[in-house]
Amino acid sequence: MMVAVFSNARTTVSAKKEGEDGWREAFNTAFRAGGVMGYSLCALSLMILYLLCLIYRHVLQIDGNQCEMRKCTSVVTLKLTYLCSNVN
Repeated sequence: MMVAVFSNARTTVSAKKEGEDGWREAFNTAFRAGGVMGYSLCALSLMILYLLCLIYRHVLQIDGNQCEMRKCTSVVTLKLTYLCSNVN
C-alpha cells in the first residue's frame, strides 16, 4: 500500500506541472506505478501458490498416491491464474 500511496502522490505532483509535459509525466508515473503493483501482486500470489502446493503435498499424500494432490493443485492454480488475469 505504501508504494501505491507514494506513486499517487508522485502522479499528483507531476500533474500540477504546466502544459503538456505535466500530463505526459503524470501518465508515465501512473502507468509505471500500476505495472509495479500488478507485478508485485502476481508475484505474491505465485509465492502463495507454491506454499499451498507444499502444504497440499504434505497433507494429501495418501499411501504414496499423488492423484489427489494433482487435482487440488490444478484447481488452486486455475483460481490464482484467474485472479491474476483480472488484476486490472
